[in-house]
Amino acid sequence: MLGKILPPLLAILSFGALQAPAASLLVYYDGTASGNDLVDLSGNGRNAIYDANGSATTPVILTTTPANGSSGAYASLTANGSNQSGRYSVTPAGGFSYNFNNQSWSAAMFYNRQSVATNDTLFHIGAGDGFGGENELYAWATANNTNLSFQHYPLPDVDLTAAGKMNLNAWHHLAVTFSASGLNDGMGTLSLYADGVLIGTDSTFTLGTNNTFFFGGQGSATPDRNFIGFLDEMALFDGALTSGEIAGLANGSQTPITLVPEPSRALLLGLGLFGLVMRRRRK
Repeated sequence: MLGKILPPLLAILSFGALQAPAASLLVYYDGTASGNDLVDLSGNGRNAIYDANGSATTPVILTTTPANGSSGAYASLTANGSNQSGRYSVTPAGGFSYNFNNQSWSAAMFYNRQSVATNDTLFHIGAGDGFGGENELYAWATANNTNLSFQHYPLPDVDLTAAGKMNLNAWHHLAVTFSASGLNDGMGTLSLYADGVLIGTDSTFTLGTNNTFFFGGQGSATPDRNFIGFLDEMALFDGALTSGEIAGLANGSQTPITLVPEPSRALLLGLGLFGLVMRRRRK
């Protein structure tokens, strides 16, 4: 009997291996809130902690017209009209720890800028303020500038720009991937995507961040360098997404959950296929 069951079982396992995603989901926030914090929908329980800077006190969760056009929520960091906004910290939540220097990863999000009065940081890895005092990696726009910049410090050895992608009152999609060298040397290839289109790549750097990750803000307490606007569909992935996967996120045909199914869903698929094979063999 084992000889009859083993071949189809091996075929199912092989199919699962071929279909397994190259990346796994670390965190995913679609705007669903618990108090001031964002609920992690990845299944990992890593809620994003809201941290107020300046006069900001409470974020606003909106429930109409999110970025991808479907029903749902998105987060506002307009800080009740103040130019001193808040940020969402990923690292303290659920004991989250990830080696952004030596492991491949991807970050993705929708954003809608609401002011050009201050510097606006979309995401930041590190403990600095965005001006090169610490080893840090971030995507942002300077005050009164509508270009999206992706930079690494203390040396400005990464400097990719997406022209006009930080204009006001418009939803855009940002994605960044890092393909690590595999040598634990902080080296690899960084790629910047805006609205699903590859803007550029860079491999002339050595990362050395402290692995603290923020959405909508940066690592210091400087209040005027956080994002003022709306954020939606924020996600971190273990592994570098492909250009096709990023395009799917940007055009709304995929969400982080549909792009990278939970392990339980893959298991159910495998069991279902196994049951189908066994049923057909009994006929």
